[in-house]
Amino acid sequence: MATQTVRPVPVPRRQTGRVLNEEVLEHYRTLVCQALGYGTNGSTLVRTLGVTGCRRGDGASTVAAHLAITAAATSHRRVLLVDCDMTAPSLHLLLHAERSPGVREAVSQPDKVSGWVQESGISNLAFLPAGAASSAGGPVWDDHWISVFLETLRCEFDLIVFDLPAGLIDFSALRLASLLDGVLLVVEAESTRMDTARRLKDLAARAHVNVLGAVLNERHH
Repeated sequence: MATQTVRPVPVPRRQTGRVLNEEVLEHYRTLVCQALGYGTNGSTLVRTLGVTGCRRGDGASTVAAHLAITAAATSHRRVLLVDCDMTAPSLHLLLHAERSPGVREAVSQPDKVSGWVQESGISNLAFLPAGAASSAGGPVWDDHWISVFLETLRCEFDLIVFDLPAGLIDFSALRLASLLDGVLLVVEAESTRMDTARRLKDLAARAHVNVLGAVLNERHH
């Protein structure tokens, strides 16, 4: 699949909630255009997009949410935001949505996952939460599960944005990332060490993850 190389896009300090000011919104419009690309018929060239931080706290979940919101507003196509961070899910809080059922419950029934998709209250945007909390950690996703899971969602949505665990340290999430059309790495300005970002990029390359580029988050100027 043809994709575009994404230049590092600076995003000002994060804003909580659903409403973005015009300056921040313009950054996300640029990010959507660069990361997704558009075909001659207006369809996105990238239909499954992952977002992960170099480390926890880099703001990847916020970037994923605002990117999905912006894509839904600018493309007028059905967008799904999926929380795949099993250890520390946060998107249900940002969207004021239920945490379960969701991805965790779909491990045993991937073909029924579309029934657990929630409306976000934002035009053209739906949400699939992480699912119920568990002391057992993240579920193990095999290749068959991931294939059925992705195909089920792709049949219903034009774009699917996945919030992936920081650093892709979860092996199942790394496997999922390798099957997506592309992944964006979120780097927190003035905080994330360059060697940390390089290690994540190298890990992604070894797993055949299509890294589209990086987002520079929390920039003060």
